[in-house]
Amino acid sequence: MIARRRWLLISLLAIAVIAVAAAIVINVHRDSVARNVANRFLAESDAVVTDVSVDSIGTDTVQFGEIVVQLSGGDVLEVRGVTLPVRFRGIRGLQLHIETLELLPSPDGSQGPPELAVALQAFLDAGPAMHGASIEIETVLLPAAPVLSDVDWYGDTRNPTLRASVEDLDFFVTTTPGPEEQHRGTLRALTSNNDEVLFLAFDVVPGSDAITIAGQARAELSPLLPLLRFYKTLPSDIIELQGALYGPFDLPIPFDAALPVALAANLYIDGSLDLSVRPEDAETYDLLLQSNTPLRARLDY
Repeated sequence: MIARRRWLLISLLAIAVIAVAAAIVINVHRDSVARNVANRFLAESDAVVTDVSVDSIGTDTVQFGEIVVQLSGGDVLEVRGVTLPVRFRGIRGLQLHIETLELLPSPDGSQGPPELAVALQAFLDAGPAMHGASIEIETVLLPAAPVLSDVDWYGDTRNPTLRASVEDLDFFVTTTPGPEEQHRGTLRALTSNNDEVLFLAFDVVPGSDAITIAGQARAELSPLLPLLRFYKTLPSDIIELQGALYGPFDLPIPFDAALPVALAANLYIDGSLDLSVRPEDAETYDLLLQSNTPLRARLDY
């Protein structure tokens, strides 16, 4: 429990820094004072605030130019263009707007593998901890990930929600806490025409060695091609893919970050699957697949 609270604090790092800075921003030496107070506040998180700049103070809001946080292991979190209400009463009910949030990997590559299980648990804990809070981020930049835009998160004790746009798709994630620290959730992806191209209904179950996400999935493949190509989950010679897959999936995320994360799924073709394949220096071949046998897929991270 202590470790989870510690990582929840780290996950909400930028918000905590902003909150402390806002409380003392009226000081004449606002930048340096904000940085020093924030560092004392974050002493237990192994993170250091290296820069805080305050652009302006209005009657209703405070504008921060940049907040830079050095995380343990060497990664840097840069939060730019932050707007906070002047009447700040704590994390619960916080209304926060951020222009850009960027995570920069350690320059010397000394940072170990990401602790995905701890980050997932922190995300699940944040909803009740920040009930009534609303966070808007225009752009999120993460290493080895597509650009996230129009990110909106709403904290709630029962149904926290997250919305984000990736490429031309809008993603929506909702989770609901259950017994014994379990959660039930859904993930949907919609096109600009509100066509649903991805739907996941899942349970999140903590265990002694891993947190497991398991459930049912359905995916329309053609609109997801840009993301599939980005993560190199398809052979490069597949140039078109039409059809849908559905079936159960299982994703154990070990607490030991050094262990691999493996997604396993048994996926069925919904009707037929049309592929256009163009091998290197060859003509294009069109293939039609129809089968009642599940396609067993495994992706390792």
